[in-house]
Amino acid sequence: MLRVEDYLIEKQEAKTAYLMKIANLVIIAISAGLLVFYIAIKSWGIASVELALLIVGLLSTWYCTQKKFKAVTYISIPLFFIVICFKCLFFDVPNATVPRAVHNYLLPLAVYAFILTQDKSRYLKYVMPVSILLTYLVLGCTKLGFNSSILDNETRLIMVWIHNTVAVSVLCISVFIVRSEHNIRVALELELSKAILKRELEVYFQPQVDATGTTIGAEALVRWEHPIFGTIMPDTFIATAEQTDLILHLGRQVLEAACNQLASWAKDANTAHLTLSVNLSVKQFQDPALVQNIAVLLENTEINPQKLKLEVTESVFVNDLEVVSKKMTQLKALGIKFSLDDFGTGYSSLTYLRYLPLSELKIDKSFIKDVLSNTRDAAIAKMIISLAKELNVAVIAEGVETAAQRIFLIEHGCLNFQGYLYSRPLPAARFNEFVINQSNNPP
Repeated sequence: MLRVEDYLIEKQEAKTAYLMKIANLVIIAISAGLLVFYIAIKSWGIASVELALLIVGLLSTWYCTQKKFKAVTYISIPLFFIVICFKCLFFDVPNATVPRAVHNYLLPLAVYAFILTQDKSRYLKYVMPVSILLTYLVLGCTKLGFNSSILDNETRLIMVWIHNTVAVSVLCISVFIVRSEHNIRVALELELSKAILKRELEVYFQPQVDATGTTIGAEALVRWEHPIFGTIMPDTFIATAEQTDLILHLGRQVLEAACNQLASWAKDANTAHLTLSVNLSVKQFQDPALVQNIAVLLENTEINPQKLKLEVTESVFVNDLEVVSKKMTQLKALGIKFSLDDFGTGYSSLTYLRYLPLSELKIDKSFIKDVLSNTRDAAIAKMIISLAKELNVAVIAEGVETAAQRIFLIEHGCLNFQGYLYSRPLPAARFNEFVINQSNNPP
């Protein structure tokens, strides 16, 4: 069954590829025309530059046809940038009569760089577009260059009109791409808001086990089964929810479902001992009513608050550590415990440990994945385990997929695990069956 995010991504990529091909074809057409013109007047230097632009344009068009946007990002855009700058510095130097025009191609190039680096590293995401824009400003505000053009001013003024018209046209196409991507995001937001309203999102539970293989708790993980598009993965809709206030509504539903599940588990001797971890987002912590809402939820469901564990990441503490610490202290006073999720992936974890009422550190799965083959990952995992012991807090490893990983962690003092080695996230009924079956057939 086609998943909605696959459908939306496919649609977005198709639209982006189509519009980028149009932009490239415009560049190819103008470069081909100018190439013929410069060859006719035997201006071989600038003719070679136009030939280079023509080749890069053809290459970029092929990449777009194949939807190889990574190649466009790392090959086509840098090549376009180099050729445009070369043309500006040697064949489009302004004078008292004729302004520089070729540098205007850098504006749409910066927009394309921004579009194509949105899912890349922060360094590439900002440095590439900003570098292109800074170059545009330098070329547009100075007479930098060594003019090698043999054209007279009258001909060059005609070229100014041509280049500015083409540059504006390509810029408009880039704006259409941005608008298309915005429409895709809006469509997903609309689907998600409908799903939250209709309560189509379901809470799954992934077992957390101890060194003996006994289930000691679970993590609540939300899943979205769309009635038309099927399963929608959390990486897609959680990111969308966090960009809007939808995460507040979704978070309330998950907390409510978690507390109801704990209340249900408390009635069965097989599950009464289980704890349940629930993730809290940055926006949920910024909600002034967070503590009051959770207090009311605890009262209504009559659960043991010590069975509820709230998982937070370092991103929660970035804006206002003091406010977050105060809210965590208030929630701890209610009996709730806190786990620091993805520990070791941020930059200031040790600082947070000094101020926050944490009861557990969670070793990020990125370290567990290669813990047996990567000495640095192994060292970080061992450091976290040792640190947790010194601070007298629990430690749990997520993403445990092999028995060898489990043995390594046990040997170094980590006795609680979560991962596919034991079970994938399960719906409530199947999770209960998993625990009951484990009780009847102890490991």
